[in-house]
Amino acid sequence: DRAISNVFLVGYKSGEELKIILRKAMFSVLPSEWYEPFGHTILESFASGKPVIASKIGGITELIKEGENGHLFEPGNVNQLRDRINDYLSNPIKVKKMGKIARSNVKKNYKPEDHYQKLLTIYRNLMS
Repeated sequence: DRAISNVFLVGYKSGEELKIILRKAMFSVLPSEWYEPFGHTILESFASGKPVIASKIGGITELIKEGENGHLFEPGNVNQLRDRINDYLSNPIKVKKMGKIARSNVKKNYKPEDHYQKLLTIYRNLMS
């Protein structure tokens, strides 16, 4: 039996339930094989101060700065994913530091009011 006691496959979560899960987590893993246009899941982890290990595909690569706020691995490459997870598990101080960097980046670059202003600019340009 290959049961793992410290990994949880939680599926879709939102709101307070998601915040509680992220608060308890050391990091998040996004093993997507789909070309994600934008990784909202990644930003949620970053906002909670958690680095992310994710597939090197689509828009995910624009959010994760290798070794700074997370790590990437080739989609479907189980060995790379395993190595990244083992690296994180054996370096909790490094993971905590990366989580702080991730949170700082979200606070600086993804403020709701900035997003709102950008959307307004797009709408105004389309209307003129």
